[in-house]
Amino acid sequence: GALVDTTFDGKIIIGTVIGDSALGNDKSYRRICFTKSDNNGNIIWQKKYCTSYIENQLWSIKCLKNGKIVATGSRKRFYPEVPYQIGWIICTNSQGDSIWYREYTLVQGEHSWNFLYDIAQANDSGFIACGYINPVSPDPGPQNTWVIKVDSIGCESLDNCWVAVEEPESKSVEERKLTAFPNPATNRITFEMDGEEIHAGSKLTVYDIYGKIFYNEFLTKSTVSQIVDVSAWPAGIYITRLLTLDGVVTSVKFVIE
Repeated sequence: GALVDTTFDGKIIIGTVIGDSALGNDKSYRRICFTKSDNNGNIIWQKKYCTSYIENQLWSIKCLKNGKIVATGSRKRFYPEVPYQIGWIICTNSQGDSIWYREYTLVQGEHSWNFLYDIAQANDSGFIACGYINPVSPDPGPQNTWVIKVDSIGCESLDNCWVAVEEPESKSVEERKLTAFPNPATNRITFEMDGEEIHAGSKLTVYDIYGKIFYNEFLTKSTVSQIVDVSAWPAGIYITRLLTLDGVVTSVKFVIE
């Protein structure tokens, strides 16, 4: 189903998820989708967000007075092979461009659930989201209400504020280090992994410090270096994350002047 809200300029925002592929048993990989239309149903813009996840669900969507759009939902994550549900929040600007996306959990045991069903803006420009948790052993306790408070960019605290999506099931290998040059960059930046070949199918993602995705591509062919055009990107600090086919995650920071 779809969720709707009205914008500050009197238009309509429609939130839903779109299935990218089916797995059978009513399960599918889904992406978040927002559509803005006028009162006659004419589409002004339509945009999809984030990676496609198993059983991704949208539970609420809100248009704020400053024009931003926030939404909550949940998706399945695997730990390491048994699934559990995690909650998420996404924030976009009035044009539907992603500002940040973050994921949240309170219980992380196998088959435990973390659902975020609603969200509201707080007086300090942060957000309060609520839902429920359903712990499954070894997580203790009964099913209960879950309320979280985050700041204006979705951080729960300074010690728990990450950029991009964490994937603890991935392996980390220190000797395979991602590098970026020139750093600072102006027009183009080149990524390498200690001279090793980056295999086709590896995924390269670039975020700014607020979690907005600027580049998110699978490599179509193996290469020892990947060049990205950054000439149209705003100045600032960026974080690049490489996920290889064998599950290795490595990252590097760089600056655009």
